[in-house]
Amino acid sequence: NWTCLLLALLTAAGLSWLLSWLRHRHETIVRARVWRPSAPGFQFPETAADLETSQYLLGKSDFGIAVAGGGMRGLGLAHGAVRALRDAGVLQQARYLSATS
Repeated sequence: NWTCLLLALLTAAGLSWLLSWLRHRHETIVRARVWRPSAPGFQFPETAADLETSQYLLGKSDFGIAVAGGGMRGLGLAHGAVRALRDAGVLQQARYLSATS
């Protein structure tokens, strides 16, 4: 039956493509950075000179800050983040502030 043969060939081709895609999708490099506030000499990323984040943001006139989370832990984290941004002088430059729960 030609229909079954054609369907089997298309399925095999589809599976071959899927396996090839799965093998190659891991080639993308993802970089993550972890901050440990309890470490001696810790600096918030917003104020760390080597990241130049605060200087970059202070040079912008149109950017927003968004915080998200729920409950007391989310509130505590957002409060700390906003305070750190304020202390770094970045909060005053922000045009938008958004919070969700």
